[in-house]
Amino acid sequence: MLDGDAQGSVYKWTKAREQSNFGVWGFNICYAQGEALMGLAQSQSNENDVVLIDSAGTDDATSRSAL
Repeated sequence: MLDGDAQGSVYKWTKAREQSNFGVWGFNICYAQGEALMGLAQSQSNENDVVLIDSAGTDDATSRSAL
C-alpha cells in the first residue's frame, strides 16, 4: 500500500501499530509524494500482485501520479 496523501495517515497508523507490537501483516506501507509516487508504484507493481494507493481528492501532482 502506498500512502500519497499529504497527511500520511495510513503510514502513521502502520508505524503506530508496529511500535505497539501489534504489527501489520501481509502488506508493506510506503509513503511518497508527487512524481516519486509514480516511480514507487511502478517498482512495487513489479514485486506485488496488487498495489493500493491512498491519495487526497485534489488535483495536484501526487493525485495525478496516483492515477
